[in-house]
Amino acid sequence: MARTRNFGKISLILIIIAAVIVASIFGLSYLIRRLSSDAGHTSSQNNTGPDNAMPGNQEIKNGEIILPEDIESIIEFRGDVLSLTNPGKDYRYSVKTGVYKFEMMLGNRATDKIGIFSVQGGDFFKSYEISEESEGVRITASSETPFTIVESMASDTLELSFVPQKNLQKLVYSNDMDRVHLHIDKGVLSNESDSEIKYYSEKYDADTNTRTILIEKKYLPPLHDDRLVFNDGTLDYIDILNFDGYVQLKFALGDESVVIYPNTRDYDAVFTFIKPNTDGLLIVLDPGHGGIDGGAVSADGGIIEKDIVMSIGKMLKLGLIESGYKVYNLREEDAFLGLKERTDIANLLGANAIISIHINSYTDPGVSGTVTLYKDSYDLASLIQQEVVGRIYSANMGAVQKTDLSILNRALMDAVIVETGFVTNVMEAAKLSDPEYQLLIAKGIEAGINLYYGKGGD
Repeated sequence: MARTRNFGKISLILIIIAAVIVASIFGLSYLIRRLSSDAGHTSSQNNTGPDNAMPGNQEIKNGEIILPEDIESIIEFRGDVLSLTNPGKDYRYSVKTGVYKFEMMLGNRATDKIGIFSVQGGDFFKSYEISEESEGVRITASSETPFTIVESMASDTLELSFVPQKNLQKLVYSNDMDRVHLHIDKGVLSNESDSEIKYYSEKYDADTNTRTILIEKKYLPPLHDDRLVFNDGTLDYIDILNFDGYVQLKFALGDESVVIYPNTRDYDAVFTFIKPNTDGLLIVLDPGHGGIDGGAVSADGGIIEKDIVMSIGKMLKLGLIESGYKVYNLREEDAFLGLKERTDIANLLGANAIISIHINSYTDPGVSGTVTLYKDSYDLASLIQQEVVGRIYSANMGAVQKTDLSILNRALMDAVIVETGFVTNVMEAAKLSDPEYQLLIAKGIEAGINLYYGKGGD
């Protein structure tokens, strides 16, 4: 009996010793891994925890405890410099032009600095906002003037310096609408009547996804060397570099599928950056006229076609998106586009249909009514005509075939022109300027499109 008891004691002691050894080994392993993680703590750190892990959380993977790094980031915004300590490698930022909005996401990061904060001594930003999301930390700030960004990294601190653009008014990039484009004041990129006749050479580098354009200085306004940073998914940045007699424009594309389409008018030139559609029904909306071209005008000059059709286009876009379409609105701002430019962009997009919205005029002020023009797309035109007239109770002028209009002739997809009413008719002009009437027109066009694509009407 005594021997049995002694044997039991020895077994218990051995079990305790074994447990201590195992715990020691595990603790040493934990310490080594933690020290290794801390030693490798740089601005390009590898986060071993899950993407949305918070400090102190643990994840079990393949029976092993995964220890997340310290993912706290220190964010300071002073003057025109945003300083981020421990930003990690999963950070991205973008600039939305037109509204001049800066947005940054620090992936798999956390911060105890949440809210809206003032920026002291800055030329661009008065305040900035920090918020935490499941993806990480978001930083946003808006400016009243355009800027570009210079990025630098020292140790584990990332600095983004906001500096003035050097070519203001000469190069204006717009990416806050569907149509993403670079306006070049007094530039000449191509033949005015044929954009395929280009006045520059270009080279594409697939390894860096950059397209470099070399153009004679006589075709451009005087430009300073500069880098314009956007990171908006379409264009990462533009590098401008002067050579003897030439200027080099290097476009770092955010997507390898992006097509750069040139167009020249007698007063400026424009590059439009186009991502071809690869899935889903895409409807291109074309509110007519714009910019220097006001279109039809009421007798008293107070109602202008370009304004009314732009408003209808915005309403129609919202309705079509709710109905499940992809929508590209060519003109959400008071900007001019050429007739060929409109259909060329729609063709390059690979759209399913282009809907051009207009207002009619006539020498006889008594004429009123709605007409939808088509070349080959009778079914779509007749359905839109039916649905619009059924909502606004205008005179039904029918779906009419036309073979001499650029929009209809050049389009490689279904194309119609909706002439919504006559601005030269006093009563109809008053209706066309009413937002509720405009919404009825938009709903009618939407219903016609829905019927055409088998989505039913409302």
